[in-house]
Amino acid sequence: MRSIKFVLVKLVIFQCITLLVHAKDLDFYRLTLQWNPAACYNRIIGKCCNTTTGRPAEDFGIAGLWPSYNNLTYPENCNKAGPYDETQISDLLSSMQKNWPKISCPSNNGTSLWAKEWKERGTCSRLNMHSYFETALDLKEKLNLIQDVKRYGLEPNGQFYHWRHINAAIKLAIGHVIAIECNLGLTADSQFYRVHICVDKSGSDFIDCPINLTEISETTCSSSTKWSGYDTDSVLEERSAYSWARK
Repeated sequence: MRSIKFVLVKLVIFQCITLLVHAKDLDFYRLTLQWNPAACYNRIIGKCCNTTTGRPAEDFGIAGLWPSYNNLTYPENCNKAGPYDETQISDLLSSMQKNWPKISCPSNNGTSLWAKEWKERGTCSRLNMHSYFETALDLKEKLNLIQDVKRYGLEPNGQFYHWRHINAAIKLAIGHVIAIECNLGLTADSQFYRVHICVDKSGSDFIDCPINLTEISETTCSSSTKWSGYDTDSVLEERSAYSWARK
């Protein structure tokens, strides 16, 4: 009997802590964009699958819109906003397939990725489902990063740059402190992988990211960082059949 009471007490305490965490106001949103080629051509995944609409564009894709706190912790799986229901976002699906593609295997139309994002992060966003996905799409629509960074001499065609050069170009394009993240390419080179852009609590305006978030650049990138493109590296061309699966 005592053990049952002890378990019940622990359960109540856990639920109270969970409610307190969920009740804490957010400090900002983190819009994370991934460079699609680097999301596939990396040491961990090694291959990707075309979506049902074809190969994702050689562009940035949305990786997530993540409710965040200044200490870089974040709430997860808040659940109260309800389960994923694609009928609520039917008007956004074509844009999501283009801008928020699911490129890991097995191939599908993106539903599994979006359902996971909604469950883990969207339910903690203080937004309803439609507003959550629409906000992420609208924020990406405000950006034209490829054209902007080309003005600063950067090309996503397999060339190597100091990571600070990439970071500075994107910072100038957006007008706020951001953080870039790198991963290891197929040949174990450091390659530009993601950019983390911070957004105010209203979900409408870009803001400077906390300094502690920018540390991810120094810990994951090197002074010689590749900005990969599709099939721009001879190794990638040789492995193109491996790197992109059809199903």
